[in-house]
Amino acid sequence: ELLQRVPDMASRTIMTCGPAPYMDFVEQGVTALGVTRFFKEKFFTPVAETATSGLKFTKLQPAQEFYAPIGTTLLEA
Repeated sequence: ELLQRVPDMASRTIMTCGPAPYMDFVEQGVTALGVTRFFKEKFFTPVAETATSGLKFTKLQPAQEFYAPIGTTLLEA
């Protein structure tokens, strides 16, 4: 159906962005249609590093900085 609407698809430049699974799906589809100029922009959330010694956090109003060793509750900090 897409080729009926855009018969010169292979000569077009395709640009898209979105979640990784969607991008993989789009890339497979346009590659199968002969597109060679395909650009994508993937968004992701970096994996947070695991704390090994403790956490530092800041409270506003009034501003205060706290340090809490691992295993300590916020109330104890």
